[in-house]
Amino acid sequence: EDEYVFYSWHRMLNIIGNPSEVIQHPAIFLAFMNGVEILVNQYLKIGYATKAAGKDMSRFLPPDGNTILHIFGTWLYDAIQFDKIGFDEGTALAMKILCNIMTTKHLTNFLPIYMASFYSCMQVALMKEERVLLAAITSATNLFTLEIKGLRCLVPSFVYAIHKVITKRAKPFDNVMPAEHVRRACLTLLSTLLPLPNHFGSTKFTLSMFDSASKAFDVKQYMELKAHFSMILSEALSNETYPPNLETLLNLAATWGLEEIENSSEFIKQAISLIVRKTTSSNGWTSETALVAIKTLSAMSSMYPKLEKGYDQANVIVGHLCKYVSGLLSAGQPQATEDLIVHSFKCITDWIMVEQWILDYADTKYMLLHALVLGLTGRPQRQENVPEPQVKATPEVPVKGKKAKKDHW
Repeated sequence: EDEYVFYSWHRMLNIIGNPSEVIQHPAIFLAFMNGVEILVNQYLKIGYATKAAGKDMSRFLPPDGNTILHIFGTWLYDAIQFDKIGFDEGTALAMKILCNIMTTKHLTNFLPIYMASFYSCMQVALMKEERVLLAAITSATNLFTLEIKGLRCLVPSFVYAIHKVITKRAKPFDNVMPAEHVRRACLTLLSTLLPLPNHFGSTKFTLSMFDSASKAFDVKQYMELKAHFSMILSEALSNETYPPNLETLLNLAATWGLEEIENSSEFIKQAISLIVRKTTSSNGWTSETALVAIKTLSAMSSMYPKLEKGYDQANVIVGHLCKYVSGLLSAGQPQATEDLIVHSFKCITDWIMVEQWILDYADTKYMLLHALVLGLTGRPQRQENVPEPQVKATPEVPVKGKKAKKDHW
């Protein structure tokens, strides 16, 4: 009868006691957690499946997050906190299940004990390596897009974990998941954190990081995260090779440049240098990634007024892109690289039009004219004792006592 179902269900669930205490074999513990995942997923579907089917199933009220954690919470929390040696697979699965509950039922007004236990478990997992760390990162990619009370106390722990993965200080994940997919999860998480320092400013964090290895990363307030964000993005731009990740990364670099430009232009200058080098070098990014990079450089021209010595950055971009375009046109297959050529010229135009800085750079003007003639006629400009142009680091200085010759465009 229905009135006895609850008691028999409860008795069956607890027949073996707390799995973290009584199960001593990793494979059995993993099998147990697989069963827990199946049950939790069934609970999470209640209410959604019936609505989708168009059936009147009003007697089956969907459980909230507290109800599910009443049943399974102790097992999941203990599995993560006990952190038994050799039980990594089961522990990682427990972390995944717990994140699934919190994100799917994020509208629940969770009991304080459940929230505190979740934050404690998440912090423990983010300090770990391999499977447990992987589960914490990949299961929480949308966590900071949800309105979960008190969640931002975990920001330093997540930034520390992202830093470990991006800088390759974490142990490899290749035996569990391709490393590029883990880095993509890190970039997705990072994208939800970038606006926080400017929004919360000097607001202090309430939860300290307690792992000894993280002492060097100890941040007290949101503004202290800025240096870490710049370091993570610069490291990723230097080392990332997976094209989908690079496209995301280029957008993040431009976004962080806009966030940081009022405070400092150092990051955006470094990012410009990295992007130009990776785009125009022979062993750099693929043509698809280069196209995204050139569009990103184009968008960055809006930051020119805020850049310290912006004319130097503009000169570097225009000079290298002129040589890049000339190389593409000289290769004899302009149709195959048409998009790259068109967007390179657009980027060159964007950076030239910000100010009349190019009038002070003779070599860059020559390279620009060379690229334009080559693009319009298909033939290089005739050269008579003209030296190989070089991108200059500083503007021309007129000879003392003589009036500088004015260029007409």
